Amino acid sequence: MVDPCDNLQIGASANPALRAANCLALGLPGGWVDPNPGVTKQVITGGNPDLSAEESDSWTLGAILQPAFAERLRISADYWSIDLTDAISQQSVAEILANCVDSASIANDFCALVQRDVPGTGEIIAVSNLPVNIDQLRTRGTDVQVAYDF
Repeated sequence: MVDPCDNLQIGASANPALRAANCLALGLPGGWVDPNPGVTKQVITGGNPDLSAEESDSWTLGAILQPAFAERLRISADYWSIDLTDAISQQSVAEILANCVDSASIANDFCALVQRDVPGTGEIIAVSNLPVNIDQLRTRGTDVQVAYDF
């Protein structure tokens, strides 16, 4: 497991200054180096009793065309739109670690999933890889099907 607060990983962020500031806010000193890089850490998995129910607004619109001049031809088109709020997702451990220190502050749901040995060595002790409610998911699309019976 690569620690995004390791001095060699600070520059790997899209915003290194933000990552460095968040790592300092976690209690790690500037220029901190992971004392056990690459060592397997504990990952806790399971359910999450704090999940909110997902809610969805969905709609579809479809049409089927069977022209009289080609009785065996069938054309269908469907448009669909799905807006999901409080979507439930399970992030990878790397995403949890990066989202913790690359967010606007460490006051986020991802940092709450990471346990560090602070004020000890600062290294990661465990990561809780539990399903969480993410903000929202939106998807839209069109399906078209053409069939001709022989």
